[in-house]
Amino acid sequence: MQRLTSVNSERLDGVYLSEAEDFWFTGAMRDKVHGWLLRPAGFNATHKYPLALLIHGGPQQASMHGFGLGQWNPNMYASAGYVTVIINFHGSSSYGQNFTDSIRQQWGGYPYEDLMKGMDHVIHTYSFVDGSRMVALGGSYGGYMANWINANTNRFRALVAHDGQFNVVAGYYSTDELWFIEHDLGGAPFTTTGRAAYEKYNPERLADKFRTPTLFIHGANDFRLTLEQSLAPWTLLRRKGIPSRLVYFPDEDHWVNKMGNSMRWYEEVFKWMAEWTGV
Repeated sequence: MQRLTSVNSERLDGVYLSEAEDFWFTGAMRDKVHGWLLRPAGFNATHKYPLALLIHGGPQQASMHGFGLGQWNPNMYASAGYVTVIINFHGSSSYGQNFTDSIRQQWGGYPYEDLMKGMDHVIHTYSFVDGSRMVALGGSYGGYMANWINANTNRFRALVAHDGQFNVVAGYYSTDELWFIEHDLGGAPFTTTGRAAYEKYNPERLADKFRTPTLFIHGANDFRLTLEQSLAPWTLLRRKGIPSRLVYFPDEDHWVNKMGNSMRWYEEVFKWMAEWTGV
């Protein structure tokens, strides 16, 4: 490719942009799973760096080789000093319809397996990754996965759950969008066959196993996943004596749309991550 313009060169001269690196590993069902890795600002291969795992939402979408201004711009985390990893787990788009459809009745199954195997691959492949200082972050389905991770492993120092889901059953009865959850979980929770699928991968069912410090973030006008989905796990962790924090945006919905709120979002997230990784 040949660059034709340099309109923003003065603004970009002092901005660190890491080159995204592809990697592949064997995930659930022995399928090949794709991921991205970004090296942190001031990278030195002889140093050990903490890791930020960004978990995309959807779940039927994928993290592409692109640049966005929202809360999940991977270069923001690389610029803050983290090896930044994104994994396009089972359920992601762009890897064939069967790969996307495999999320059905597997919300906490194949994707979780992919994420854990992906972490193993990264730690064993890249010597500059400090596997003892990792944070996992996600929004929407990614926030659900942060809660599911909390119930199933303690390998992360801390978690960030933005507009995530804690109680899958309660979430069904309060969401503004029923098609996806009925499609993914095979029906409704008030049916005999449907209830089992909802409970199988319901983080709330494993509330006694939550043990990782978590930052919860939620918008008051989120009708996809309503506020109690963050209030509930925040209450759970506080009641158990586990460090947690709740950031509430009274003027936001399922996303953070206002620039000032976005800046505050990053401030809160990076402060939380630094507290547990020492960055």
